[in-house]
Amino acid sequence: MFDASQRHMFNRLDLCCDPHASLFVTFLMKFGCGLICMIYQLQGGGAWFAQSLLAQCIFFDDVVRRVFKDSPSANLVVIAPGFETRALLFAGKSAKCIEIDEPETQKHKVQTLTQNRAPGVDSVKFLPADFARLAKDDKDCGGVPHWLEVLKRAPIDKAQRTVILAENVLRYCETRHDIDKFLRIVGGFKGATLLINVDDSALLDDQACKEVEKLGGQINGFGVKPGEEADWLAPYGIVVLQRLSGSTACQAWLSERGVQLESTESAQPTTQTILECLVASTKES
Repeated sequence: MFDASQRHMFNRLDLCCDPHASLFVTFLMKFGCGLICMIYQLQGGGAWFAQSLLAQCIFFDDVVRRVFKDSPSANLVVIAPGFETRALLFAGKSAKCIEIDEPETQKHKVQTLTQNRAPGVDSVKFLPADFARLAKDDKDCGGVPHWLEVLKRAPIDKAQRTVILAENVLRYCETRHDIDKFLRIVGGFKGATLLINVDDSALLDDQACKEVEKLGGQINGFGVKPGEEADWLAPYGIVVLQRLSGSTACQAWLSERGVQLESTESAQPTTQTILECLVASTKES
Protein backbone atom coordinates (compact mmCIF):
# COMPACT_ATOMS: atom_id res chain seq x y z
CA MET A 1 0.00 0.00 0.00
CA PHE A 2 0.97 3.66 -0.14
CA ASP A 3 3.10 5.34 2.47
CA ALA A 4 2.33 8.90 3.56
CA SER A 5 4.42 10.57 0.85
CA GLN A 6 2.84 8.44 -1.89
CA ARG A 7 -0.69 9.24 -0.67
CA HIS A 8 0.21 12.92 -0.65
CA MET A 9 1.42 12.66 -4.24
CA PHE A 10 -1.86 11.21 -5.48
CA ASN A 11 -3.91 13.63 -3.40
CA ARG A 12 -2.10 16.49 -5.14
CA LEU A 13 -2.84 14.96 -8.51
CA ASP A 14 -6.52 14.65 -7.63
CA LEU A 15 -6.79 18.22 -6.39
CA CYS A 16 -4.89 19.73 -9.31
CA CYS A 17 -6.42 17.94 -12.22
CA ASP A 18 -9.73 16.20 -11.62
CA PRO A 19 -12.98 17.69 -10.27
CA HIS A 20 -14.49 14.38 -9.07
CA ALA A 21 -11.45 12.18 -8.41
CA SER A 22 -12.46 11.75 -4.77
CA LEU A 23 -15.48 9.69 -5.86
CA PHE A 24 -13.23 6.95 -7.19
CA VAL A 25 -10.46 6.85 -4.58
CA THR A 26 -11.74 3.71 -2.82
CA PHE A 27 -12.24 1.85 -6.08
CA LEU A 28 -8.84 2.85 -7.45
CA MET A 29 -7.00 2.02 -4.23
CA LYS A 30 -8.49 -1.47 -4.40
CA PHE A 31 -8.10 -2.21 -8.10
CA GLY A 32 -5.81 0.36 -9.70
CA CYS A 33 -3.44 2.20 -7.41
CA GLY A 34 -1.84 -0.97 -6.07
CA LEU A 35 -0.36 -1.43 -9.54
CA ILE A 36 0.76 2.18 -9.70
CA CYS A 37 2.40 1.80 -6.30
CA MET A 38 4.34 -1.27 -7.45
CA ILE A 39 5.53 0.58 -10.54
CA TYR A 40 6.43 3.56 -8.38
CA GLN A 41 8.56 1.43 -6.08
CA LEU A 42 10.12 -0.67 -8.86
CA GLN A 43 11.30 2.44 -10.66
CA GLY A 44 12.83 3.81 -7.49
CA GLY A 45 10.07 6.14 -6.36
CA GLY A 46 10.83 9.74 -5.58
CA ALA A 47 9.76 13.10 -6.85
CA TRP A 48 10.44 12.33 -10.53
CA PHE A 49 7.35 10.10 -10.64
CA ALA A 50 5.04 12.75 -9.19
CA GLN A 51 6.75 15.36 -11.34
CA SER A 52 6.08 13.45 -14.56
CA LEU A 53 2.42 12.82 -13.74
CA LEU A 54 1.76 16.35 -12.56
CA ALA A 55 3.46 17.93 -15.56
CA GLN A 56 1.47 15.77 -17.97
CA CYS A 57 -1.90 16.43 -16.30
CA ILE A 58 -1.44 20.16 -15.85
CA PHE A 59 0.05 20.58 -19.35
CA PHE A 60 -2.99 18.97 -20.98
CA ASP A 61 -5.46 20.77 -18.71
CA ASP A 62 -3.90 24.15 -19.51
CA VAL A 63 -4.27 23.57 -23.25
CA VAL A 64 -7.90 22.40 -22.98
CA ARG A 65 -8.82 25.41 -20.86
CA ARG A 66 -7.15 27.76 -23.32
CA VAL A 67 -8.98 26.25 -26.28
CA PHE A 68 -12.37 26.49 -24.58
CA LYS A 69 -11.67 30.06 -23.51
CA ASP A 70 -11.08 30.97 -27.15
CA SER A 71 -13.76 28.65 -28.59
CA PRO A 72 -16.58 27.92 -26.08
CA SER A 73 -18.36 25.70 -28.63
CA ALA A 74 -15.38 23.43 -29.20
CA ASN A 75 -15.57 19.64 -29.16
CA LEU A 76 -13.63 17.67 -26.56
CA VAL A 77 -12.90 14.03 -27.39
CA VAL A 78 -11.20 12.06 -24.63
CA ILE A 79 -9.88 8.60 -25.46
CA ALA A 80 -9.56 6.01 -22.67
CA PRO A 81 -9.92 8.47 -19.76
CA GLY A 82 -10.68 5.75 -17.24
CA PHE A 83 -12.11 7.38 -14.13
CA GLU A 84 -10.84 10.87 -14.89
CA THR A 85 -13.67 13.39 -15.11
CA ARG A 86 -12.09 16.41 -16.78
CA ALA A 87 -14.77 16.48 -19.48
CA LEU A 88 -17.35 17.45 -16.87
CA LEU A 89 -15.59 20.79 -16.43
CA PHE A 90 -16.80 21.77 -19.90
CA ALA A 91 -19.91 19.65 -20.46
CA GLY A 92 -23.33 21.21 -20.16
CA LYS A 93 -22.32 24.40 -21.87
CA SER A 94 -22.18 24.88 -25.63
CA ALA A 95 -19.40 22.34 -25.96
CA LYS A 96 -19.83 18.74 -27.07
CA CYS A 97 -17.86 16.32 -24.90
CA ILE A 98 -17.28 12.72 -25.93
CA GLU A 99 -15.51 9.94 -24.05
CA ILE A 100 -14.41 6.68 -25.68
CA ASP A 101 -13.62 3.86 -23.28
CA GLU A 102 -14.28 0.29 -22.21
CA PRO A 103 -17.99 -0.43 -21.51
CA GLU A 104 -17.48 -1.70 -17.94
CA THR A 105 -15.33 1.28 -17.03
CA GLN A 106 -17.95 3.67 -18.39
CA LYS A 107 -20.76 1.83 -16.62
CA HIS A 108 -19.14 2.16 -13.19
CA LYS A 109 -18.08 5.72 -13.89
CA VAL A 110 -21.52 6.94 -15.03
CA GLN A 111 -23.29 5.17 -12.16
CA THR A 112 -20.97 6.73 -9.59
CA LEU A 113 -21.21 10.23 -11.08
CA THR A 114 -24.99 10.01 -11.43
CA GLN A 115 -25.49 8.75 -7.87
CA ASN A 116 -23.42 11.66 -6.60
CA ARG A 117 -25.24 14.14 -8.86
CA ALA A 118 -22.06 15.32 -10.50
CA PRO A 119 -22.94 18.31 -12.71
CA GLY A 120 -22.43 17.79 -16.43
CA VAL A 121 -22.54 13.99 -16.51
CA ASP A 122 -25.75 13.99 -18.59
CA SER A 123 -24.09 16.24 -21.15
CA VAL A 124 -21.16 13.92 -21.88
CA LYS A 125 -21.66 11.37 -24.65
CA PHE A 126 -20.10 8.08 -23.57
CA LEU A 127 -19.16 5.86 -26.51
CA PRO A 128 -18.26 2.28 -25.53
CA ALA A 129 -15.29 0.73 -27.30
CA ASP A 130 -13.62 -2.64 -26.94
CA PHE A 131 -9.88 -1.98 -26.91
CA ALA A 132 -9.15 -5.70 -27.01
CA ARG A 133 -10.94 -6.71 -30.19
CA LEU A 134 -10.84 -5.92 -33.88
CA ALA A 135 -13.74 -4.19 -35.58
CA LYS A 136 -13.10 -5.46 -39.10
CA ASP A 137 -10.55 -7.27 -41.22
CA ASP A 138 -7.64 -5.41 -42.73
CA LYS A 139 -5.50 -7.11 -45.38
CA ASP A 140 -2.36 -5.27 -44.27
CA CYS A 141 -2.43 -5.89 -40.52
CA GLY A 142 -5.11 -8.49 -39.81
CA GLY A 143 -7.67 -6.12 -38.37
CA VAL A 144 -8.64 -2.62 -37.30
CA PRO A 145 -9.12 -2.06 -33.53
CA HIS A 146 -12.72 -1.44 -32.52
CA TRP A 147 -11.86 1.76 -30.63
CA LEU A 148 -10.45 3.30 -33.81
CA GLU A 149 -13.71 2.58 -35.63
CA VAL A 150 -15.62 4.21 -32.76
CA LEU A 151 -13.38 7.28 -32.98
CA LYS A 152 -13.79 7.51 -36.75
CA ARG A 153 -17.59 7.30 -36.52
CA ALA A 154 -17.96 9.55 -33.45
CA PRO A 155 -20.58 12.31 -33.88
CA ILE A 156 -18.08 15.17 -33.97
CA ASP A 157 -19.02 18.46 -35.60
CA LYS A 158 -15.98 19.20 -37.76
CA ALA A 159 -17.25 22.73 -38.30
CA GLN A 160 -16.31 23.43 -34.68
CA ARG A 161 -12.84 23.44 -33.20
CA THR A 162 -11.92 20.06 -31.71
CA VAL A 163 -9.56 18.91 -28.97
CA ILE A 164 -8.55 15.25 -29.01
CA LEU A 165 -7.01 14.17 -25.73
CA ALA A 166 -5.24 10.82 -26.03
CA GLU A 167 -3.27 10.65 -22.81
CA ASN A 168 -1.20 7.45 -22.55
CA VAL A 169 -3.12 5.97 -25.51
CA LEU A 170 -0.18 5.30 -27.85
CA ARG A 171 1.46 2.86 -25.46
CA TYR A 172 -1.69 0.71 -25.58
CA CYS A 173 -1.68 0.40 -29.36
CA GLU A 174 -0.95 -3.18 -30.36
CA THR A 175 0.97 -2.37 -33.55
CA ARG A 176 2.57 0.55 -35.37
CA HIS A 177 -0.23 0.15 -37.91
CA ASP A 178 -2.72 1.03 -35.15
CA ILE A 179 -0.77 4.21 -34.37
CA ASP A 180 -0.62 5.07 -38.05
CA LYS A 181 -4.38 4.54 -38.40
CA PHE A 182 -5.05 6.66 -35.31
CA LEU A 183 -2.98 9.55 -36.63
CA ARG A 184 -4.63 9.32 -40.04
CA ILE A 185 -8.07 9.56 -38.44
CA VAL A 186 -6.94 12.54 -36.36
CA GLY A 187 -5.52 14.05 -39.54
CA GLY A 188 -9.07 14.32 -40.85
CA PHE A 189 -9.90 17.02 -38.29
CA LYS A 190 -8.27 20.08 -39.81
CA GLY A 191 -7.65 22.74 -37.20
CA ALA A 192 -7.97 20.28 -34.31
CA THR A 193 -5.71 20.24 -31.27
CA LEU A 194 -4.14 16.86 -30.49
CA LEU A 195 -2.75 16.18 -27.03
CA ILE A 196 -0.55 13.11 -26.70
CA ASN A 197 2.46 11.78 -24.85
CA VAL A 198 5.03 9.48 -26.41
CA ASP A 199 7.75 7.33 -24.86
CA ASP A 200 11.45 7.61 -25.60
CA SER A 201 12.39 5.00 -28.22
CA ALA A 202 15.77 4.49 -26.57
CA LEU A 203 14.05 2.85 -23.60
CA LEU A 204 12.11 0.20 -25.52
CA ASP A 205 14.87 -2.35 -24.90
CA ASP A 206 15.58 -1.22 -21.34
CA GLN A 207 15.09 -4.20 -19.03
CA ALA A 208 13.83 -2.15 -16.08
CA CYS A 209 11.17 -0.53 -18.25
CA LYS A 210 10.11 -3.93 -19.57
CA GLU A 211 9.62 -5.18 -16.02
CA VAL A 212 7.40 -2.20 -15.26
CA GLU A 213 5.36 -2.84 -18.40
CA LYS A 214 4.87 -6.47 -17.42
CA LEU A 215 3.24 -5.33 -14.19
CA GLY A 216 0.66 -3.52 -16.26
CA GLY A 217 0.21 -6.43 -18.63
CA GLN A 218 1.33 -4.35 -21.58
CA ILE A 219 4.61 -4.36 -23.50
CA ASN A 220 5.21 -1.05 -25.21
CA GLY A 221 6.69 -1.48 -28.67
CA PHE A 222 6.59 2.11 -29.85
CA GLY A 223 8.60 5.20 -29.09
CA VAL A 224 10.06 8.32 -30.68
CA LYS A 225 13.50 9.76 -30.09
CA PRO A 226 13.16 13.05 -28.19
CA GLY A 227 13.42 15.94 -30.61
CA GLU A 228 12.16 13.94 -33.59
CA GLU A 229 8.44 14.22 -32.86
CA ALA A 230 7.88 16.89 -35.53
CA ASP A 231 9.35 14.70 -38.26
CA TRP A 232 7.29 11.73 -37.08
CA LEU A 233 3.98 13.65 -37.20
CA ALA A 234 4.59 15.76 -40.33
CA PRO A 235 3.36 13.12 -42.84
CA TYR A 236 -0.06 13.22 -41.14
CA GLY A 237 -0.38 16.98 -41.50
CA ILE A 238 0.18 17.37 -37.75
CA VAL A 239 2.43 20.14 -36.42
CA VAL A 240 4.00 20.23 -32.95
CA LEU A 241 3.16 23.52 -31.21
CA GLN A 242 4.54 22.84 -27.76
CA ARG A 243 6.57 20.05 -26.20
CA LEU A 244 7.79 19.19 -22.73
CA SER A 245 10.49 16.55 -22.33
CA GLY A 246 12.98 15.62 -19.64
CA SER A 247 13.10 15.96 -15.87
CA THR A 248 14.81 19.36 -15.83
CA ALA A 249 12.29 20.86 -18.25
CA CYS A 250 9.33 19.39 -16.34
CA GLN A 251 10.65 20.67 -13.03
CA ALA A 252 11.21 24.18 -14.40
CA TRP A 253 7.81 24.21 -16.11
CA LEU A 254 6.02 23.17 -12.90
CA SER A 255 8.01 25.68 -10.86
CA GLU A 256 6.80 28.48 -13.13
CA ARG A 257 3.26 27.44 -12.21
CA GLY A 258 3.88 27.41 -8.49
CA VAL A 259 4.27 23.62 -8.11
CA GLN A 260 7.38 22.91 -6.04
CA LEU A 261 8.70 19.36 -5.64
CA GLU A 262 11.84 18.01 -4.06
CA SER A 263 14.98 17.89 -6.19
CA THR A 264 15.15 15.12 -8.79
CA GLU A 265 18.86 15.46 -9.63
CA SER A 266 19.69 11.88 -8.67
CA ALA A 267 16.39 10.36 -9.78
CA GLN A 268 15.52 8.42 -12.90
CA PRO A 269 14.87 10.86 -15.77
CA THR A 270 11.46 11.38 -17.32
CA THR A 271 11.02 8.86 -20.12
CA GLN A 272 8.36 10.55 -22.23
CA THR A 273 7.60 13.69 -24.19
CA ILE A 274 4.33 15.60 -23.75
CA LEU A 275 2.98 17.25 -26.89
CA GLU A 276 0.45 19.87 -27.95
CA CYS A 277 -0.14 19.50 -31.69
CA LEU A 278 -2.21 21.14 -34.42
CA VAL A 279 -3.78 19.34 -37.37
CA ALA A 280 -2.65 21.80 -40.02
CA SER A 281 -3.94 19.96 -43.10
CA THR A 282 -6.39 17.17 -43.81
CA LYS A 283 -4.61 13.83 -44.29
CA GLU A 284 -7.34 11.33 -43.41
CA SER A 285 -7.34 8.01 -45.23
